[in-house]
Amino acid sequence: MKIKAFLALSLTGLLQFTYSQTPVSGSITSNTTWGLVNSPYQVTGDVTVITGVILTIEAGVQISLPIYTNDIIINGTLIAVGNASQPIILTGPGGIDISETSNNSILEFIEYTGAGFVGSGFLDDTFTAGISLGSTGSSSISNAVMNDCDACLYVYNDSEPVIHQSTLSNAIVGIRSQQGNPTITNSALDQNTVYGVWLINGSGVVQNNTFSNNGSSGKNSALYIQNPMLGLIIENNVFTSNHQDLLIDAEMADDELYDTNGLTVIQIDLGTITGNTTWQKPQAPETWTYAMSAGAVAVNASVTLTIEPGVVIQPTNDIQVQGTIIAQGTPSEPIQFFGSGAFNFLTNSIGSVFEFVEYYGTKSDGGGVFRPRSAASPITIRNSLIDNCRFGVLIDGQNSIIEQNTISNCDEAIRSSSASPIITNNSITDNEFGIQFTQGSPTISNNTFTNNGSSFNGSAAIKFNNGISNPIIENNSFSNNTKDIITHPEVMDDEFFDTNGFSKIIIDNEAVENDVTWHAPVLPEVWEFEMLGSVTVNAGITLTLEPGLIINSTAYTYDIDVQGTLLAAGTSSSPIQIVGAGGIDLSETSVNSVIDHLEWQGIGNTGIGAGDRTFGAGISIGGTTSTISNIEMNDCRSCIYIYNDATPILNDLTLRNAFLDGMYVDSGSPTIANSCITNHGDNGIENVGGGSVNAINNWWGDASGPFNASANSGGTGSSVTDGVVFAPWLTTDICNPAIAVTIQPQDTDQCEGTNVSFSVLASGVNNLQYQWQEDEGTGFTNLTDGGSISGTRTPNLDISSITPSMDGLLYRCVVSGDNTTDEISSSAVLSVTALARITTNPIDQTQNVGESVSFSITTSGDNLTYQWQKDGTDISNETNPSLILNSITISDQGNYTCVITSSCNTIASSSAQLIVNDPNISFSIIDSEQNQPIANNQQTSISFGQTVSEQSISRRFLIENTGTQTLNISTITSSDQAFEISDVPEQVPVAGSQSFEITFSAKIPGVYLSTISTLTESGSFLYPVTAEVTVLPPGEDLIVYNALAPNGNGKNDFLKIENIESYINNSVQIYNRWGSKVYEVSGYNNQSKRFEGQSNTNGNHALIEGTYFYIIQTETDKLTGFLYLRR
Repeated sequence: MKIKAFLALSLTGLLQFTYSQTPVSGSITSNTTWGLVNSPYQVTGDVTVITGVILTIEAGVQISLPIYTNDIIINGTLIAVGNASQPIILTGPGGIDISETSNNSILEFIEYTGAGFVGSGFLDDTFTAGISLGSTGSSSISNAVMNDCDACLYVYNDSEPVIHQSTLSNAIVGIRSQQGNPTITNSALDQNTVYGVWLINGSGVVQNNTFSNNGSSGKNSALYIQNPMLGLIIENNVFTSNHQDLLIDAEMADDELYDTNGLTVIQIDLGTITGNTTWQKPQAPETWTYAMSAGAVAVNASVTLTIEPGVVIQPTNDIQVQGTIIAQGTPSEPIQFFGSGAFNFLTNSIGSVFEFVEYYGTKSDGGGVFRPRSAASPITIRNSLIDNCRFGVLIDGQNSIIEQNTISNCDEAIRSSSASPIITNNSITDNEFGIQFTQGSPTISNNTFTNNGSSFNGSAAIKFNNGISNPIIENNSFSNNTKDIITHPEVMDDEFFDTNGFSKIIIDNEAVENDVTWHAPVLPEVWEFEMLGSVTVNAGITLTLEPGLIINSTAYTYDIDVQGTLLAAGTSSSPIQIVGAGGIDLSETSVNSVIDHLEWQGIGNTGIGAGDRTFGAGISIGGTTSTISNIEMNDCRSCIYIYNDATPILNDLTLRNAFLDGMYVDSGSPTIANSCITNHGDNGIENVGGGSVNAINNWWGDASGPFNASANSGGTGSSVTDGVVFAPWLTTDICNPAIAVTIQPQDTDQCEGTNVSFSVLASGVNNLQYQWQEDEGTGFTNLTDGGSISGTRTPNLDISSITPSMDGLLYRCVVSGDNTTDEISSSAVLSVTALARITTNPIDQTQNVGESVSFSITTSGDNLTYQWQKDGTDISNETNPSLILNSITISDQGNYTCVITSSCNTIASSSAQLIVNDPNISFSIIDSEQNQPIANNQQTSISFGQTVSEQSISRRFLIENTGTQTLNISTITSSDQAFEISDVPEQVPVAGSQSFEITFSAKIPGVYLSTISTLTESGSFLYPVTAEVTVLPPGEDLIVYNALAPNGNGKNDFLKIENIESYINNSVQIYNRWGSKVYEVSGYNNQSKRFEGQSNTNGNHALIEGTYFYIIQTETDKLTGFLYLRR
């Protein structure tokens, strides 16, 4: 169908025709031919071929359509058939409309230039086309050349035209099909500026075409499939140098649809997926990437988008998910994304799963790769890789399951707010922030955090902002992060941080707006808190510090600013420690603060000069009713600063080594007692306000008291200014108690190879330190951990697997602590008892009756005892390293062992055999079959050979008496019942001989070994024989394939004897018709030993075709027959 746009123009002088052209217009009501004789033709108005009428255009005819509103309308039939030498030529913007009622129209070898009004609006229905194809009947275009068109061809109305071997070029759109079903084959679409082929709804076939240099920018592409289509065939097309080869609807990513086209990139159009859709992986040898540069893709509610394993996507735009995405790759075929687009999960989204997905993003994108912001149910991301993103996962209000992933090189691997995600077993590495949380109750377990954070002070592997409630953080591992964890000052429960191996937890510089306790770690956890900046405790709020806390305030500006209440009560055994330059400010609004058993070290910036005494103090007190006791402050700028007319009570303090003053009172009336105020740069106490300082009963560093020019000029302790009441003062030092070692290391005597420990228990001062020492005879030296020694800097020294070389070594411990002298424990002796060891074993002996024999052993060790044994039984009174036997008899023959015992172990020597010979008795056993003598008392292997199950085999043995008296035989026995002994003689005369028989039979296949023992009445004369018999499984029936044709084709090339391998001792012989043996082999096996028509008895030569006779011999049977050899 052609939509016309009419122009209201004066036609006067608009058109001029040459007299050589034949003008045509109006209706054609009967069959008509436009012949070559009247060519060229000019269409001066619409030409309409009515239904049932045929317009025929002859080869070589030229037709001009100079006005785009003047068309040739075919309601009947158009037959326009040119040929290669005489094509039909059409020019001008006017077109041909083969309408709905047309049937059987044919256009061949036409050339059409300048069809359509360029710029008329090809993207909507106001465009013009060269040829419009709407026929419900058949129509075809072949060998056409169309160029410089608006749209060269337009297919509509479910029309099914065939477009074959045509060239469509330099158009805006080569072919546009809207609700059409064209078949486009073997055609060339070249240099079309927007689309080569544009398919909108409908279906069709696009086959064996060439698309080149189509498209110029944006969505322009060689082939555009807009909207879902059924039955579409796209195959064997060639795409070269196009702006984009293929642009498809998001529901059309079917791998089978685009096979055989050599595509490397398929662009997915912006739009909405309204039905369940699968983005399919191309099948080898096809490989392509899906790109998303046209715009965002939306997945409707209750719709599932499935992405197959192995799919590769370049998302430069987002996927908006109201429904569900199932993207489950495999370890060998992950789903891969390369780009900046993200997955946005919206209100109705449910149940999305990402598994074995790899996402390689760009940090230029403004949001997360995965954004489960307001999804209706959690999304799951598992076994996936997210790399180089602004946010890896951006969670806002919806829980998610994130497990077994690797997230790396992102500004923030995971950011979560107002949600409780489960984050487990992930590797989070090389990110600016690993995980950052605001509000919610996350679970973070079994993850690995490596190389996260940067020079930015607030970055870390994990960061908690405000509003976090009961997080679960457990069994994570941290390495090489700038900071492992930064936590909000209200997220400080020790149970949150257990099992993670933290050594330091960073406190963020945020305000405390709710009552909170900072918990100390519980063993085996050990960590300190480090302040990232000042923390303010708001008015009306209480901050509680647990005993045992260690707080590191790294900068003098990093303070705990208390506008409410601070309860910091340590204990003597578990004080609270503050390390670094920062301090505590109990400000004007603070009330009822208590500080007890705190230890400070290095408070304030001592390098800023003495001009401002109010700056950088350890404790600044301006609030009311503050109580401070049992604190120790060393190396401060000024330890305590009093202002705002405060009246704190201070007891049992140690103020030492201040750069300026121990206490500086700007305004107020503090009371301090039972304290040590010593060794300060300016004054112990300086009072510049109008109040009075009560400082009686304190130690000032010397019994003479503090120095004050007017009140105590002879005092040599720390100085005080006027306005300080200091008398009376303490005259003894109460701040430097001695170390007491109440449990000393003890001597110990242990066996070699055991583990030993030495322990001390010390008390009396803070910060006890231990150093174990060892004395090898040249004086005590410090020990370090390594090898068998550990705990050298602890109260317990452990030594594993002690050796005799440590015998007699001395061990002691040096104990040191704060502000006191070292204490050395008593020395303990280590005694080591060496284990019993054998250096030489007894050796075998052979002697005659009546002679003497000795066995001996050499050993090492401490406190050894000996016990000799014969055949496992103790020999009475034989408890020396040597055993001597005199006048031995046959009964002394046996095996001798010595058992050695120490206080630490018992060991036994190897066995030594004593053989006692009687010169009067001597005989031999001879294998009668092999005529093999068996020497006395030596084990000889006799092979019985092979037999099959339940088939017996027998062998006779001869006994020859070579002694000087008659040989009386008691028994001959076998160690295995499968060997039966029979015909045993009772006597063998001197120089005589007798025989006996051994018969073997067994059911179960296998190898049988037996020892045959001969016993005479003259003593235990044993003549062992090891008889070996191999029992074969019952042979299966032999099947002879008695025809062979050795021609090399792999069929019947040899004489196959099935089951011959079951008969190991087989032989095969083959005879010719004259009875001559031509082949013989033992161990025939159908592999390396087989008959292939070659003689091996009289030279290796090919045997002639004919009949032969075979003999197959096995252990149990003989098989004969004929075989036929064919050439």
